[in-house]
Amino acid sequence: MKKLSVALLCMLFLGLCACGPVEPHEATTTAMTTPEKTTKITHTEQDASISAPIPTGNDKTTENNLYSEAIKAINKNFEDAPNQLKDMRYALYDLDGNGALEFLQGLEGGGVLYLTAIYTIQNDVAVRQEEFWYPDFSRSSPALLFKNGTVRTSSDNDGDLYTNYFRFENGVLRHKATLTDIYGQYFRYNENVTYPGTPITKAEFDRVQKEFEGDGQVVELDWKPLAEYGR
Repeated sequence: MKKLSVALLCMLFLGLCACGPVEPHEATTTAMTTPEKTTKITHTEQDASISAPIPTGNDKTTENNLYSEAIKAINKNFEDAPNQLKDMRYALYDLDGNGALEFLQGLEGGGVLYLTAIYTIQNDVAVRQEEFWYPDFSRSSPALLFKNGTVRTSSDNDGDLYTNYFRFENGVLRHKATLTDIYGQYFRYNENVTYPGTPITKAEFDRVQKEFEGDGQVVELDWKPLAEYGR
């Protein structure tokens, strides 16, 4: 019995030696690193960036993209009148308050700057606003742009005082009214009324004037030579 026990112990010892030493498992470590800081743009933020208002005139690339074709047309129209072309001015201003810039074309003469045309972007194309007009330079005062979106032109025709009001409607500049003061007699007319217009009282004259001019706050435009557009 003792011999059997010894034999079993010897066999067990040989079996353990045959298996060899057991290698310890390599420790797996996870480095605790700080992830890089990134900015994730959500779908809403992307939409907002696409529909963001156009910059207000300091971005020269934006200027070129907006009205470059209109500038080419103006230059072509006046290529036979270089002296007048050099007196051309421009300004960019969001006249209708929709976040996009309108292009205002001006002409300087005798130290006075006259607004002569207004362009807007419609369907990615610069469009001249046809209902806007300016009176005869020799009889008119410079146009005024009010902060409420009204454009006013005025003239003095040998004592007949004319005041024309324009405003945007659905993206188009419309002639809204003309008020006339003919030596203290007051009239209002538009394209559908014959000269001198419909007689109105002084109180009605003042009311209409207040309606369009509001509190009288006028926009100060930054006029620049047309030749510098996009530079």
